[in-house]
Amino acid sequence: MTRILYALSMSLLVSLAARSQTFSFSGVVIAEDDRSPLAGASVQVGNHTQTTDIDGQFSLTTLPDSVCSITVSRLGYHAVTYDSINISGAPHTIFLLQPTDFCEGIEERARLDLAHGKVYLYFGGLEAVPAGSYLSKRLELEHKYGFEPVEGGCTEICAGKYNAIVRIYLDRRNGPGWWERYCQELEALNK
Repeated sequence: MTRILYALSMSLLVSLAARSQTFSFSGVVIAEDDRSPLAGASVQVGNHTQTTDIDGQFSLTTLPDSVCSITVSRLGYHAVTYDSINISGAPHTIFLLQPTDFCEGIEERARLDLAHGKVYLYFGGLEAVPAGSYLSKRLELEHKYGFEPVEGGCTEICAGKYNAIVRIYLDRRNGPGWWERYCQELEALNK
């Protein structure tokens, strides 16, 4: 009887230990055409999602499963999905994304981003922002109006289509004339 109880308790401990094990997964997302890092790409591993940093890097920790699906996507690029990938012990993984043809699916991407609480406005040629108080004040201003600026990543036409969807949301959030107020406040920061 003691042996049976011991065997059952050991089996329960092993089962609990296996369930409490978590996994980490990291890597970089780069453009296939010019091998540049892709900031702002979405990396979804199972039910966990992270956006890549300015160097295209991501790192997800405390993932509950070692075998899961992975989807990597970014505005202006074809998404890639891998089903049933074993990430346990996976080295730093590199994902290559191919550019899309012009603006394929751009409006849908904007709607999906908004549905996931990601409010981006795409700008071409944003001025270089010096470090320090101006940068923090500018970030505060952008958060006040409810968006995160992103430079580049798609053509001007695609950015315009994407931004048109996001601007509808921001118009409702901030009220009439918000863009003009934002521009005036941004101008005041430059003085």
